[in-house]
Amino acid sequence: MDRQKQVLIVDDEAAIRDLVSDLLTNEGYSVNTAAHAGLAAVRAQYVDCVILDLQLSAGFQMEGGSILTHLWEDEWCNVPVIIFSGLLDVSGIEDSLLQIEQVCGKGRNIYRCVPKSQGPQPLIDAVNECLKPSNPVVNPSLQSKTSSPI
Repeated sequence: MDRQKQVLIVDDEAAIRDLVSDLLTNEGYSVNTAAHAGLAAVRAQYVDCVILDLQLSAGFQMEGGSILTHLWEDEWCNVPVIIFSGLLDVSGIEDSLLQIEQVCGKGRNIYRCVPKSQGPQPLIDAVNECLKPSNPVVNPSLQSKTSSPI
C-alpha cells in the first residue's frame, strides 16, 4: 500500500488554511497546517509538498521568504514549494519571483506560483500535478528518462 502524501499549508489566514486543507483531504492527502513560519520550517522537513503564502502576518517572527531561505540552506531538502499568495496578484508572478530571489537568493524548489485571486482549484490542480508518481519532482529517478536534451 502506498504511503499517503503529506502536504503542509502555511498561511496566516485560518479560513484559507481550513478551506485548502479540506479540499486536499478530499483529494486523499494528509494535511498539516501552520500559521507562522517558525513552525512551518520545522514541519517542512517531513512533508512531500509545501503550500506557502509569502505574506504572513507581521506579528510573526518570519515571513514566507524566510521559509524558502531555510529550505534552500538545507542541501538535502528538496521538498517542492507551491507559492499561493496575494502578493502574486499585486506584483505579478515574474516580479514576485525576482523579489524572492533578491531577498532569499535563487532557490531550487519552487514548483509553481498560484495567485490567490485564481481561487483554490488551480492550487489543487498544481498539488495533484506536483505529487503525481510520474512527476520527476517527486520521483527523481524519472528525471533522466523524461528530460529532453538541450
